Amino acid sequence: MHSLRLNNPSGNGIPYLGNLQKYFRTKDELHAEWDTSLSDSNLIDTPEGIVPLSTVSQAQREAILLDVMGKTTQHAGNYEQTSKAKSKSKAKLNKWASDVKTPRQVADLFTRCITSSAFINANEVSAEYNQFELDRKNQKHTQLINYINLHNALIEKPKTLNSTNFQELLFKIPVKHGVNSDEMSHVEMMNAMKLYLKTFYPQYPIKLMVLHHDERLPEENTGGHVHVFISGQNSETGEYDLRRSQIKCVNAFLAKRGDVDDCLPVSGQLKYIQTSEVYRYMQQMFYEFINANLFNSKGLNAAFSPASERHSALRKKMKAEARLPKHQRPFNFHTRKVEYLQQQVIDLKKEHQSITHTLSDSEQTLARLKIENRKIHKQNIDWQQKIAELQSEYKQLRVKHDNIRNVMEQGQAFIREQASMRDRLDVEVNKLTQVAKVKQKEVIELGEDISKKQALLIQIREMTAESLKPIEQMISAIYIRLKASGSSTGKYFFDKVMEAFDDKLSPEKREISINVAKRIKDRELVLALSRKNQKLTKKEDGYGL
Repeated sequence: MHSLRLNNPSGNGIPYLGNLQKYFRTKDELHAEWDTSLSDSNLIDTPEGIVPLSTVSQAQREAILLDVMGKTTQHAGNYEQTSKAKSKSKAKLNKWASDVKTPRQVADLFTRCITSSAFINANEVSAEYNQFELDRKNQKHTQLINYINLHNALIEKPKTLNSTNFQELLFKIPVKHGVNSDEMSHVEMMNAMKLYLKTFYPQYPIKLMVLHHDERLPEENTGGHVHVFISGQNSETGEYDLRRSQIKCVNAFLAKRGDVDDCLPVSGQLKYIQTSEVYRYMQQMFYEFINANLFNSKGLNAAFSPASERHSALRKKMKAEARLPKHQRPFNFHTRKVEYLQQQVIDLKKEHQSITHTLSDSEQTLARLKIENRKIHKQNIDWQQKIAELQSEYKQLRVKHDNIRNVMEQGQAFIREQASMRDRLDVEVNKLTQVAKVKQKEVIELGEDISKKQALLIQIREMTAESLKPIEQMISAIYIRLKASGSSTGKYFFDKVMEAFDDKLSPEKREISINVAKRIKDRELVLALSRKNQKLTKKEDGYGL
């Protein structure tokens, strides 16, 4: 963090506006410090929320600038006169600071004063100056105090270092760490900064908060940084006591970690070394807060650089250059852009040489291709003729193909019809198989009957000729009827059997005849013989008379 003192006049008679204008990107001569094509990346915190800076009009920006500066105004004529006197005094101090005869500590003191844009405490500077011995000490002391008075007169407020009108704070992640806006969003950075200020300095309103992301090359996505301006006036007491409040916060921070002996005077009357310690402790406070509330959750951690790096010649050079405006520093956006463009020129030259070489090769290739093209053209003519022949052959083959397809379709239809017929035949075969099984069973039964009848015939043959002779005619007729069953011949022999069945046969033989008829299962004959046998029996018993 560092105090900001505006020291350039604006065009409308309000002094010190120039330095602050650059944060709003309002002055064309400062465009070398950023890329205007990236202006949409800049943000500003408003009562309505964080919005792109480009959405804030020039008139609105000027109004915000005036609000930040508060009552720090002077008449333009007085400012010009005082500014000229200050320039003359500054030239003398600058000459003495550059003189090798001037003690180094005094030269550093002169340099700090002439490069400062903040209020300078004349008493503190005078006390520090009087510690050293040098030629024409009183004369140089008078000039130094004169410069400080002129310098402070141009600022008007605050009147002392402990009565800061407003203060600038900067939150920036060094580009070398490669943390881009995808890992750490700009809105998150602004909100974290706002939370820090409301936590430690709630009585000091935030006058302005902007985020710049246009001090980079187009293909880069790092370097976004937050500028915050807070009022030095306590909103509860009305006093300009921000610096004393900062010292109180530092003391509370030191006491919390057990370093009570390192606490600083709350009055704000600090020695030179204590002044630097205030900002070092404040930076420690900020690191701890930002780690806990933002960085650590993203796998990041803010910490001081190693002592070897902090005390290196490069770091000392960077600190010295930090007092200069950005456009006067050896390493700034403008020089980076120039180096980037120079590298692009080198790359384009190399690309041009490569294209030239490629073009030469292409011309040779083109000539070779023209020759090959003529050959190909001739081949195309031959191929076109072959294509025409092939197309004709293709049409013929197409016709054959269609014919074959029709035949195949007919064959497939025939196959389907045959398959259907086969299915029907299978059904009929199954039916016939069932019928055959039934008939086979009947044949088996008929065979069994025949076997029984044959056995009966054998039994009859075994009878003696004498015993069978009376019924021989009867048995023969029954047998013949059996063979001719169901035909006219069978009827004839039925009559023959009935004719032979008379009273000449004994009752036993008549029973034998009836049994024979029963054995052959001739129901009609059995009934007829039984009725006739009853009649013959009655007749023989005398009942028939």
